[in-house]
Amino acid sequence: MVVLNDSPALIHQRIVEALQTLAAELPLAEISYAAIAARAGVSWQRVKQVLGPRAAFGDWLAVKAGAAETPASDTRQRIIASAATVFARKGYHGASLDQVAADAGLTKGAVYWHFQSKSDLFLALLDARFQRDMSEMAVKVDAAHNQADPFDSLKLVLLQLADKIESDRDWPRLFLEFLGHAREDAVHQRIGAIYRQSYAWSQTLLDDLRQRGRSNQHADSFVASVFWGALVDGLVLAWLANPQLIDLKQLMPQIAELVWQGVGPRQADLPSSSSNSSVGQD
Repeated sequence: MVVLNDSPALIHQRIVEALQTLAAELPLAEISYAAIAARAGVSWQRVKQVLGPRAAFGDWLAVKAGAAETPASDTRQRIIASAATVFARKGYHGASLDQVAADAGLTKGAVYWHFQSKSDLFLALLDARFQRDMSEMAVKVDAAHNQADPFDSLKLVLLQLADKIESDRDWPRLFLEFLGHAREDAVHQRIGAIYRQSYAWSQTLLDDLRQRGRSNQHADSFVASVFWGALVDGLVLAWLANPQLIDLKQLMPQIAELVWQGVGPRQADLPSSSSNSSVGQD
């Protein structure tokens, strides 16, 4: 049965939890979109939109395992919320677990009960933000798809992205600071897994556009998804370095035109009449 009333964030969480549960029962190779959909109470298309290609299932499990070594609890979420406040105020280097504990009204020992180190806590915060951002972006992309012109959809998504970047300017600075201090292989592996999830999500959207004749039929969706991620990261860096020079909202329509030259449909790609949307259920 498909559940219609839950928020996108709850649906996203339920899908990831369904994957976790099935992974404890079956080999990854035997887990299908349909099985996850049945467990989560959503459509298999929604599962594919959230998780991306089946090859990315392992990355979702790797990140969730690292971010949830103890059962989820109100205390854990309280610590993550305080970490967001303290890291934003003090920066990664200047923040301490003592400060996070004080902000949460807990002892340092309580923080260590849930998180092994400051980097482990930051990665949990990073994962929580990623889950939230993907849920929000899924809603925005769904709304953008309602645009009659796919190019207008791209411009709308980019403008919404600019709004999000400019409304939370502390986060990209904090993330860059964390990357500069993080040296452990395990940390880089978890960050790499999050990036691969992002690529998989973008790749699924691009593949869907291609199937509906709304993008370049010859463009490699993986290459395009990596380019998209690099473009966003580069724009954030350029904006942080020169916020007076780089006006993201003013640039986005022109950037959309440049991107569209690579991923937009060619004349020969425009659909004649046939397109089947019932593929990919297994």
